[in-house]
Amino acid sequence: MRIIRMYMALYVLLLLLLAFVGAPLVFPSLEYTLTPDERAYLAELGTLHAVGDENFPPFSYKREDSAAGFERDFVLELARALGVGIVHTQGPWAEMRAKLERGEADFITGMRVLPERAALYNFTVPYHETFHALVVPRDSHLGGYSDLVGLRVAAQTSSATYEALQAHGIIAVGVPSPEAGLQLLRKVGSPPG
Repeated sequence: MRIIRMYMALYVLLLLLLAFVGAPLVFPSLEYTLTPDERAYLAELGTLHAVGDENFPPFSYKREDSAAGFERDFVLELARALGVGIVHTQGPWAEMRAKLERGEADFITGMRVLPERAALYNFTVPYHETFHALVVPRDSHLGGYSDLVGLRVAAQTSSATYEALQAHGIIAVGVPSPEAGLQLLRKVGSPPG
């Protein structure tokens, strides 16, 4: 029953987003208008380069080697609204963050706003909020950060979860995707570290 409620909540959220994104089509006066200076600046920049995670469905994933998902739709709408071309690349999260940090991307999609990150990056108003969850076998005694001290815990490399584990002194074992972390959890014994 809980999973059905989660899917229904996601469905409602997507419908609200569709209504929000589609509102300018129905009510053209709601569409954001760029100033001449903003248009000149964007024209000077040329094509923008966006990066995002390839392993975070339904928000960001690959379908037949092409960028897909909720965030891809945002990028396409942003390109339309700004009147610029945007090349959107999805790959392993840690690699995409590194591209942003090296200046090889103009922006990244789907990054969780954290105080440490806010000191490094400018963020838009968040369109989605995520939370950490500890996924353990049903019969586990683990329930919070204090229970994890001294253990190795799988988390997606460079993710907010990975950074939070490290901040709490927990050994974070980097994995390329949440799925890879769940696969480690299914194995008998401790994850390699």
